[in-house]
Amino acid sequence: MNFKKTSLILSLAGLVFIATSSFAKTERSFVADGDQCHQQVKKGTILEMAKASGKFKTFLKALEVAGLMESMEQATGPITVFAPTDDAFKLLTQSEIDELMNDKEFLKDVLLYHVVDGRLSLKDATAREVVQSVEGDDLFFYRDEKGYSVNEARILCGDIEATNGIVHVIDYVLFPIIK
Repeated sequence: MNFKKTSLILSLAGLVFIATSSFAKTERSFVADGDQCHQQVKKGTILEMAKASGKFKTFLKALEVAGLMESMEQATGPITVFAPTDDAFKLLTQSEIDELMNDKEFLKDVLLYHVVDGRLSLKDATAREVVQSVEGDDLFFYRDEKGYSVNEARILCGDIEATNGIVHVIDYVLFPIIK
């Protein structure tokens, strides 16, 4: 896959947004396992819940490589995150993952494409159909007989409340439009 670098200004704007967002409180944590979503009683931020689940190691590593981990730890939301599982990253080839992880600017854009400003439930997303990501490109939502989707990704588990927003677990890594 040939990745082009995107605007540094857009990346910095996304970092500023994440660093200045505010969080709300919840009682649930999540673990995605195939098409099943298992709820556990646990308070935490989106980041804390992702770490505790053990199913988002690659996503968390990408946040660290992109320099977004500290911003996410300090975020005060609310934000909405479409979190790809480790299995979602496994759909990419190792060379695609390596190329992505080695292009910090594009990696930031990819990760910020998984974030929406504010709290966005699945019902609200599908009613609106198109929502702008923090990265700046649009995300497209629909519901069919198989469930909810964002772009080409299926939402495996949605509307998971965290102390700083809401999480929707997805089965595919989303990529913004290459400019």
